[in-house]
Amino acid sequence: MNLLSALDDELVRIRSAMRRPAYRRRFLEGVAVDGGITTVRVLRSVERLGASQSVSIRDVAEWLGIEHSTASRAVDTAVRAGLLNRLACVDDRRKAVLTLTQSGVAILEKASQQRQDFLSLVTEGWETSEIERLLLLLGRLNDDFEQVRVDT
Repeated sequence: MNLLSALDDELVRIRSAMRRPAYRRRFLEGVAVDGGITTVRVLRSVERLGASQSVSIRDVAEWLGIEHSTASRAVDTAVRAGLLNRLACVDDRRKAVLTLTQSGVAILEKASQQRQDFLSLVTEGWETSEIERLLLLLGRLNDDFEQVRVDT
C-alpha cells in the first residue's frame, strides 16, 4: 500500500468513526436539540463563519458541503428551536443573515465541551507535542484542500 492510499484510508476511518451512531449519542449526551447532530453542525458553521463575515444559508451549505436545500431545512429547524436568528440582509433582501441566539450559543458550548471531552479521552496518554504536531499537520492538510478547491 502506498502512502497516499494509507492516508486516504485513515481519513475515511476517522470520518466513519465520527459518523457512527454511538459517537453521535455520546457527543449529544445531555444536549437536547431538535435536529440532532445536523443542528449542532449548523450552529458551529454559523459561529465559525460569523467571526469574519455575515453568514447566509449559502455559506452554511458551502461550509458543511451540503446542498442549499438541505442547509435551508436544517437552518429552519434551528430557527424554529430558537437557536438561530434569521434576518433579512440590509444590502440584499433575498439573502438571510444568520446569527446565534443565546440558546444557540449555550447548546453549541455544551456540545463542543462534550466533543472536547471525548477527544481528551481518545488522546489520553499522548504527549502534548504529538497533539501539537497532529494539529499542525491537519491544519496544513485542510489549508491545502481549500487551496486546491479554490484553484480548480
